[in-house]
Order: sequence, then structure tokens, then C-alpha cells
Amino acid sequence: MIAAVLVQPAAEFCVLGLDLQKIPPVATGRLTAKVLDQPDVLLRSPDAFLALEEACSNGTISAYGVATWRGFSSGLLDVATLLELASKAGGPQHHLRAIQLPISVVHLAPVAHALDGHGVLVDAIEAELEVFASAPLHGGEIPGMITQELSDLISPGSTPVQSALAVVASAPGVRRVLLSTGNPEHWRQAADVVGRPPLSQETLRRITDVLGT
Repeated sequence: MIAAVLVQPAAEFCVLGLDLQKIPPVATGRLTAKVLDQPDVLLRSPDAFLALEEACSNGTISAYGVATWRGFSSGLLDVATLLELASKAGGPQHHLRAIQLPISVVHLAPVAHALDGHGVLVDAIEAELEVFASAPLHGGEIPGMITQELSDLISPGSTPVQSALAVVASAPGVRRVLLSTGNPEHWRQAADVVGRPPLSQETLRRITDVLGT
């Protein structure tokens, strides 16, 4: 199943993620969560991309992206398919600019694949798409799952929150980490992590070997 967001400004169209630095706020539209199964994806995606490209052409938005929870991991979506849909709708100068997917210490498969030279993150890098990592703390569950020993393996001297976020922020191709938390301390630690050098590929590989995918 793929989670989508239906954005309705003047006309209905399906937006599966937004780069908020490139796309105007959608406060004037109505946001509704919607679930699409595979047949719906295949049938509706072409129309969604056409509508999005039209919205870019008339200046309603300047770019768009695709966000999914299980689309890439389940095989329902891949970057090549998205680029094909975008190109058919908008030509070689289409406005698809980003993808979003969950990456965390419990969603390490994209990182492990990238370290091996393939997968969605590598495909996004090659296509020059920005990657947004969602759920880096897995709904707030991860800090309680990481022992200090594991935290020190990832980033010596760091807190579990800092170590968890460091893994995500260091993943190949990731440009944005989307953090949703009501804990001000998590925000402070996130800002600290973003300012640090990324973890080495050797460290990332050690983490994926220890934790699995």
C-alpha cells in the first residue's frame, strides 16, 4: 500500500510529497490522507503527474516530489518509473525534484543497498533528485531501543538520539531529514547532528552489518 496526500487548490491533483523550499505553502488547499493500492497507483499516477506538471506550468507550484512509506521497499515504485511518468507528463524538462522514504536504524535497507552501489538512493543520486528521509526516530520509539553501547558504536560519546539521527543524515544521497517531535531536546540534538561531518561509509557498513536490514 502507498500513502499519498491529496492536495486540492483550484483543481484536484495528487501530490505525493513536497519540497517546501521550492514549492509554495499549501495552506490554501485541503490536505487529505489517502491510501492507494497497486492498481490505483498504475491507473492514477499518469494523471497525477499530468496534473502536477500542469500546476508547475501555470505557476501554482514550482516543483514536486514523491513520498511513500513502502512503495520503494515493496517494489511498487522505483526511480526509473517515476522519471518515466514525469517525462511523459512534462517532457525532458519535467519538474520532479525529490523523493521521500523512511530511513532509520530500523529501516536500513536503502542505506545498505546504496553502500553496495544500487537501490533507490543511488538511483536518486544519479537522477539528481533530492532525498527526504522520513521517520528517522520511528515515531519516537528508536531512542528507547538504542543502548549506550550501540550508540557508542555508531558515534562515540553521542546520545541515542544523536546516533540515530547521524545514521540517517549520513545516508548516501539524503539531503533533508524530516523530524517530527514534541520534544525540544530532540530538536536541539538534531541541529547538533546536522552540523557534524557525516559518518564514514565504513561506519555505516558496520552499522548495517550489526543491525541488519
